[in-house]
Amino acid sequence: MTNNRDDEIRRRAHQIWEDEGRPEGKESEHWERAAREAGGGGGSASHARGLSGAAEGSKTERVADDLQSGKGGRR
Repeated sequence: MTNNRDDEIRRRAHQIWEDEGRPEGKESEHWERAAREAGGGGGSASHARGLSGAAEGSKTERVADDLQSGKGGRR
């Protein structure tokens, strides 16, 4: 269930990023906004931990990479 929710949040965060003109450095803000819109606060617990200190190759960085590259779609 978390993967489906994360996918939904990822797609919405990408749309927010596009709507705002593709700004750099706002991945966490876009994710949090998308998670709030999806209901239930800031997303999965594992993602919330990733936002506070993303390690290389973490889910947060993959989301950021997707947003920057314009992928934002389903994996």
